[in-house]
Amino acid sequence: MKSILEPRGIAVIGASSSRGKIGHEILRNIVEGKFTGEVYPVNPHEEVILGLKAYPSIVDIPGVVDVCIITVRPDMVPQVLLECGRKNVRGAVIITAGFSEIGNHELEKQVMESASMSQIRVIGPNCAGFINTQLNLYASIESRIAAGSVALITQSGAFGGAALAWARQEQIGFSKFVSY
Repeated sequence: MKSILEPRGIAVIGASSSRGKIGHEILRNIVEGKFTGEVYPVNPHEEVILGLKAYPSIVDIPGVVDVCIITVRPDMVPQVLLECGRKNVRGAVIITAGFSEIGNHELEKQVMESASMSQIRVIGPNCAGFINTQLNLYASIESRIAAGSVALITQSGAFGGAALAWARQEQIGFSKFVSY
């Protein structure tokens, strides 16, 4: 799990320069949070996103990528995981929805098979991402939170969002937040 929660390099696959798109918002949270590791947007149709060089595929990234945040269409996720395996990525956070939560069990099975073949640990799919305040890493659709000593891991994105909103109001910080 260290490669996911404490990465040296992070790729956002499906990054976008279009505000409002999940790939844009997560990349923006990472950049504005001032994560000190390497950040790589991946989008085959854009050259620069939020001031960062974009790569057409994860296999084109020259540096180390420990974790990728996946925001592409559901049908693309199995192939993306196989590409991540070729890049030796150890962790993936699949934000993308459209799997067993809507009855698409076969596609979710393909995702898990691709992850297993590639030896990638997976958080998700259909999750809100993760935050590690000690690294200023906000790889989530949730907004930034204050640093603290409590970690929150939740299956429910709605509960996680509500808990973070309450914590902001009460001025309670977190060391980590994980929505799986």
